Amino acid sequence: MTTDNPSHARPGDPARAWRIFRRWQRSRPFWGGLFTVLAGVEMFASTRMTLNGLSFHSGATGLLSLLIPVILVTCGVLLWLTPAQRLFYSIVAAVTAVYSLIGLNLGGFFVGLLLGMVGSALAFAWTPARPAPPATEHAAGERAAAEHPDAEHAATERVSVEQSDADQAATKRVDAEQAATERAGVEQADAEQADVEQADAEQADVERADAGASPERPGRSVDPRTFGVVLVVLGLAAAGLATQPRPVRAGSG
Repeated sequence: MTTDNPSHARPGDPARAWRIFRRWQRSRPFWGGLFTVLAGVEMFASTRMTLNGLSFHSGATGLLSLLIPVILVTCGVLLWLTPAQRLFYSIVAAVTAVYSLIGLNLGGFFVGLLLGMVGSALAFAWTPARPAPPATEHAAGERAAAEHPDAEHAATERVSVEQSDADQAATKRVDAEQAATERAGVEQADAEQADVEQADAEQADVERADAGASPERPGRSVDPRTFGVVLVVLGLAAAGLATQPRPVRAGSG
């Protein structure tokens, strides 16, 4: 006979809580935020430290002794809550930690300064982890391939047949293109030969026409300058004849 006691926790609860915490920790700059929060706490504690009733204060007192730790703690918490803006918060935390060197007890006696710088650097350098590919799909694919070897073999043969058909079609297309290129080359050569023959025929016709034409018509000078010279000479001769004095005839009676 068994009785259920709800007061006892289940054995798997701590492990499940730890897995949830680890998943939450990997999704944000956890260590950067933690060191930044510790830097703020240490700087605030340095303002309250006493040694036999004596306290040490360096730098401005009053508001800065509260403002600098509050800024560091706030930046650390925001790094956990909003990791998308981690760059801005890490830069603010780094600047505040450096300013605490002159603003608050030498940066919390250098311990808070070092914690703030390490935390801001870790937060600035943190990048979200890429999710791993699910292994279930790969295992299912291998199982299906193992259960259906005939289907895989048939698919492989079909792919090989399709590839061979594609190669054959490509070969035929290349042969057709080559034949078309050769035909175009032959036609171009024939056209060039016809042009050469036509040019030879035209040249022969020109030579035949030159041979059949009369070289020169009689009574017509080929050079127009010669014709001009002849006209000038004839004109001078006519002018000379016209200027000669006529003989006077004596009258009869």
